Amino acid sequence: MAGSYSHNALSAKARAKFGKRLTLQNFNELLACQSVGEAALYLKNRTYFGPFLSEVRSVDVHRGRLEELLRRKSFEDYSSLCVFEYAGREFFYEIIVLRGEIQQILHCIRLLNYGQEDEYLFHLPTFFEHHTDIRLMDLAKCKTFDDILAVLKGTPFEPLLSPYAGKRPDELDLTTIETRLYHYLYDRAFALIERHTRGKMKKELLDFYYMTVELDNVLRILRYKNAFSTASPDEIRSRLLPYEHVIKKEELDAMLHAKTANEAFAVFQRTKYGHRLSQTQGGYLEETLSALVFREALHTMRFSVNPPAVFLAYTIIAENELRNIINIIEGIRYQLPPDKIRELLILEHA
Repeated sequence: MAGSYSHNALSAKARAKFGKRLTLQNFNELLACQSVGEAALYLKNRTYFGPFLSEVRSVDVHRGRLEELLRRKSFEDYSSLCVFEYAGREFFYEIIVLRGEIQQILHCIRLLNYGQEDEYLFHLPTFFEHHTDIRLMDLAKCKTFDDILAVLKGTPFEPLLSPYAGKRPDELDLTTIETRLYHYLYDRAFALIERHTRGKMKKELLDFYYMTVELDNVLRILRYKNAFSTASPDEIRSRLLPYEHVIKKEELDAMLHAKTANEAFAVFQRTKYGHRLSQTQGGYLEETLSALVFREALHTMRFSVNPPAVFLAYTIIAENELRNIINIIEGIRYQLPPDKIRELLILEHA
């Protein structure tokens, strides 16, 4: 009885948070803001982000600090849902933290690669320090890749990154490093789902994660076809996450052997995922593919009876909302026209 109550409470709480999400009108009004500060005040005074933006008192607000406050709100929302006693509670929290750790490691490595390692300190999410064993302040002091390895000593990430020990920043293959880290994340997620769930609940969770992985692989193929037209199929394949679920082997092979990104995308359109594209808006490839996952999450949020699937759907929807807000803030910062910024957004009613 208690377990059933907790299951129902989780779904109810996630759906209540879902009900507070920004509307199309909110996004239109954000797009009309003339400065980052004006957008910050709008979020504080007109949306549910208000309590987390109490320190925003004027239009003079630093973009980096605003983004940290918004990310903190999202992370604490996820964490608050993990307090419910339901199957998979612990592993969902583990996956959320693990994903956050990987994002911080990759951010630090990219800044090192760009020669901007000192910038990490200004983007460091201080709220996340309470959830990770990685010493983020030490990560902010790293000047070489070996410094990063030293900070990660004793963590699961050390053996994943140790093959790059001694390399200069310009010698690092960022795509391969990203693939190794996310391979670890998804292996861990799939193992935990297999261990803690069964039946329809297990199928819903696996379908979600496999969809995310496979569409990420498609995006990698398209990017390589656009940027590195001479890259061989085997070279591109080595940078993909090694999972198959919906996309058939022959379909993946056809995309890898396509001569151009347009040809590869045409192959994708004939897959089961590709058949759903008519339900999404046009625009950039990344947004087009991400919209497929977003709309699947909306469907799950509204109709699923499995609390862990509802929780996962909520995190996908919330992450999309946060990405939309940050894209708007960045667009305003660089004085892009609202219509150009809108092309980067994945909106529920678009």
